[in-house]
Amino acid sequence: MKFVSLLLSIFGLGALFSCKKTGYETKNGLVYFKDTAVREADPNSFETLNTVFGKDAKNAYYRGVVLEAEAGSFVALDEHYAKDKSTVFYCDNALNGQTYFTTRNNVIRKIAGADAASFERLEYNYSKDKSRCYSDGIAFPVQDVATFQPLKGDYAKDKRVGYFRLTSIPNSDGNSFEPLSGTFSKDRNHVFYSWVN
Repeated sequence: MKFVSLLLSIFGLGALFSCKKTGYETKNGLVYFKDTAVREADPNSFETLNTVFGKDAKNAYYRGVVLEAEAGSFVALDEHYAKDKSTVFYCDNALNGQTYFTTRNNVIRKIAGADAASFERLEYNYSKDKSRCYSDGIAFPVQDVATFQPLKGDYAKDKRVGYFRLTSIPNSDGNSFEPLSGTFSKDRNHVFYSWVN
């Protein structure tokens, strides 16, 4: 029994140390993202913001790629969203289905028209600024941005209506709207399947 425990411990430690590196690290005078050197990065001023975003005195980075951002005001909001004083970024690392899901490509997008000063990350895949709401960095129409609230699943609401998959549900009451399960939701007057009542 002790022998089995010893073998499990050895294999467990081996698995732990053989794991691929994540995020940024500075070594030998260079900044690395995972195992790739980020040659543009200044190791003396580099700051890791989270596992994918970092910055130094001159540049901001997503997964080791230089962003067109103002480094002094650059902040990471989560693993996808970041902003500087004037621009909001949505970044992702998408699988390329053309190569049998083995190749990942960085998707770096400036969110056109987003107000950086008021932009905030919400729950799930939602965010908003003073005039628009976003899902995965793409704006979608809502009736009342100030009261917009993500709910579980594909649901959200504001004080006027409920939403399912980024689309307002006609005749729904936002104040009493709530998801039930799957594609069912309700308000004080209706039960909806997807958005059909």
